[in-house]
Amino acid sequence: MRPIFAALAFLASFSTCWANDSQYTTLQECAQLQSYSVNGETYEAVGSTYISQCPGVGGWALIVVEQEPRSFIVLDNGERAYSLESDILDVGDFPNVTATKLAEWRLDAQGRPVALIFRVSYMRGNAAKTILMVQDLRIMPPALIGTTTSNEKARRLADG
Repeated sequence: MRPIFAALAFLASFSTCWANDSQYTTLQECAQLQSYSVNGETYEAVGSTYISQCPGVGGWALIVVEQEPRSFIVLDNGERAYSLESDILDVGDFPNVTATKLAEWRLDAQGRPVALIFRVSYMRGNAAKTILMVQDLRIMPPALIGTTTSNEKARRLADG
């Protein structure tokens, strides 16, 4: 009898690791902003620069700054803003977050966002590439957990 209880306890603990769910935010057709400041830098919506605020989950908003030919995301929780620009710029030339249209929030069992997954399209040499970036929201400032090309691997990174 004891091995059965041990197996059930193991399965229960395993299933809670994968209890996370997803909610999605569009990165298209969001509210347009005239300016936005983060980390002492102010972005103005002039010329080829566009700034939009997309609704997020759990008090977060996604600020998308498009400066042709690149774009990046700022995470804003209403109290503080965290630019993901440096993580995004490190992937390659001309990174773009708006081409893929959606961001995925990973939620814990209580519905709180614990990670953000989003696609970044970029150029490396003459080849166009796309990766998924995974940001950890359990710590502040949010930190890059990793990158991958697989949705399943991105979710495993986020849920880990």
